[in-house]
Amino acid sequence: MRRPLLTGLYILLSTLLLATASVAAEAKEYKEVSVTPHRQPYFSVLYTKDHIAVRLPESAQSQKFDRRDLTVTSGNVAIKGKPLFDNSGVHIGDSILSYDRITDLQIIDSSEAVIIQFMTSASSTDPVAQKRRGNRFSAAEVITIAGGEFVRGMVFSVTGDIRVDGEVNKDVVSLFGTVTIGQAAVIRGDVATIGGGISVERKASVYGNTYNGTEEKVFRRHRLNRGLTEFSYQPFFVFNRVDGANPNLSARFQDTDSMLPSIWASAGYAFASSSWRVKGGIEQTIEKKHGITIGLEGHRDLLSDDDWLLSDRENTVYALTVTEDFKDYYEEIGGSIYAKARPIKNTMVTLGFRSGETNWLPANRNLWSVFGGDKRFSENFTTVPTELLTEGAAAIDTGKIASVYGSLGFDNRNNDPFSASAWAFTLSGEISSPDFSSDYDFSRFVASLRRYQMISHYSILLLRGMIGGSEGDIPIHRTFYLGGLGTLHGYRHKELMGSRFWMINSELRYTFPRTDVAVSVLWDMGQIGYHGPNDENIEVRHSIGGALYFGDDVRVSVARRLDSVTDRNPRIFVRLEHVF
Repeated sequence: MRRPLLTGLYILLSTLLLATASVAAEAKEYKEVSVTPHRQPYFSVLYTKDHIAVRLPESAQSQKFDRRDLTVTSGNVAIKGKPLFDNSGVHIGDSILSYDRITDLQIIDSSEAVIIQFMTSASSTDPVAQKRRGNRFSAAEVITIAGGEFVRGMVFSVTGDIRVDGEVNKDVVSLFGTVTIGQAAVIRGDVATIGGGISVERKASVYGNTYNGTEEKVFRRHRLNRGLTEFSYQPFFVFNRVDGANPNLSARFQDTDSMLPSIWASAGYAFASSSWRVKGGIEQTIEKKHGITIGLEGHRDLLSDDDWLLSDRENTVYALTVTEDFKDYYEEIGGSIYAKARPIKNTMVTLGFRSGETNWLPANRNLWSVFGGDKRFSENFTTVPTELLTEGAAAIDTGKIASVYGSLGFDNRNNDPFSASAWAFTLSGEISSPDFSSDYDFSRFVASLRRYQMISHYSILLLRGMIGGSEGDIPIHRTFYLGGLGTLHGYRHKELMGSRFWMINSELRYTFPRTDVAVSVLWDMGQIGYHGPNDENIEVRHSIGGALYFGDDVRVSVARRLDSVTDRNPRIFVRLEHVF
């Protein structure tokens, strides 16, 4: 018995050892096999809010284009007349890459741009393999994924719109079309567009991120529940000669890729005027493609019509450090209702009605500042003649102003307006009447046209023309003022006033190579006055000067008036914002 048993154990162990050696040999052989990747890079499209680039995987340099040079038609995208995308494929250098070879794509959110990486494979032209991938593609036609329909792969179009009411397992991309996600849709990948728009209904489920090239920020938006939302809060501090120290907290909820309303609010306490400053509002988008939105806002706040000259942030620095406040103020308790839209690219139209009760608040002249010493703040509206100030302050105090207002704006500047040639135009108007239960009866308008003209890589010519006029009993806080900061640089701040004006500002700026230092020459001219029999005798004012820039924020300017008055001393202004 023992010998057969030992013999059997020997045979079993030998068999196990041989099997183990065989498996090890096979494993070793398997590890040494070189496998050809199923997917490989085909081409890439990179984009920011201002630029688009395409590149081949083996190319270190991408072909970069300014968005303003794009022409988009059905199925075709051209750069200055030269095809970039058409029905035959994407044109990169001397190559035309057919869309039929696209097997998959990947969206990469880098620190500088959004990258859409298109992939291909050896079996990309095999009809059976294409069908198994389950992708949906169209160069120009509308793609509709109906409710209950399931797409195993991706959905891709060049210029055609995409509507999803069903389920998509991968990414949804329309390079230059609009992507609409219905409330019952489920998308398990990302959603991206370069030149169209993205609309996500409230109950839709998007598991990835959205990359909307028409928004100010094209990068990813983090999700909250099912919506693609942003919630932010921020403390901020305001200091001026009326309210003194005014710490605030603001909060905002918005969902720019769905139809949820945007809501914002802020609150703070002004210690010098012993008043709460509160404001808030809500906006509802009605139509995404043209940005049709209605809004409602209310406030109890300290307002200034000088916001076009400088921001509260910059003015706070002046008031806290050198006892200088460049704004005039009034308190208002009221609100407005409005509608706005973007009918064409780079254009915004607004129309609304506002109403509020106003109060006159005097300046607290003895407020402290860091380097002020014994210097005191000036009175509110101190540049207005005494007889007009007394009447104007009484009208503001316990008065009511109600008006219809509207604006039209066009702006094709990029994020850095001083790096490329561009136009910016605004036109705003306001009508106040007793028919609106207003204590005032006037109309006014202001138009502004700016040109940013690049001369070379280091120099730019800046031109701005403004004109404004009013009719009726214009209150002092709606009167036009010129002089000093942001207007005629060689004059005292808000030295000149009237019911109508025009002004031209010009600046030739040169930036030193490989530095953030720039110098410029300034020339301003303008005319301001009241309607009357002596209109033709209103003097045209001139000033000339120069400026020195340090980076994007600090500008020191010196300018001198050129009229015949005795006080022609140069005026020095330090700006803390990159303005024109």
